[in-house]
Amino acid sequence: MSKFSSLIEVNPHNPSIRSIDFGNLRLTHFGNQNAYRIRISFCDIGVHYSQETYVLPSQLEHVVEIDQHGEVWVVLRDVDNRQIFLSVACQHAYASICELFSMPVSDAVIRAFEIDEQLAVKCDAVTESSSEA
Repeated sequence: MSKFSSLIEVNPHNPSIRSIDFGNLRLTHFGNQNAYRIRISFCDIGVHYSQETYVLPSQLEHVVEIDQHGEVWVVLRDVDNRQIFLSVACQHAYASICELFSMPVSDAVIRAFEIDEQLAVKCDAVTESSSEA
């Protein structure tokens, strides 16, 4: 049984390489080198763009932000040079990124996601009861 999140893929040719693929964004941990990479790439109308950045997970700050619609996001940003700014709006994706990058999850971030989820359930219950009236 795998201890990894369902989002984490293990390279079949080298099990020390694990990654999460979000489409145009791929996060990779090279376990044998203890290196962590963020790669952004896209292709459109014959133009291909790719950028890779290696990060130290200990340099990533976990900050909770609320958007204009009241949705909770966690922002992972580089505390040294502010060149990395990765926003995540899903607790499972956040926990998976932390697992991949061998970072502890932030209790404050998890609490914010849980409060957001509880409020959403309460809002749904109020909406359903008022539509039945």
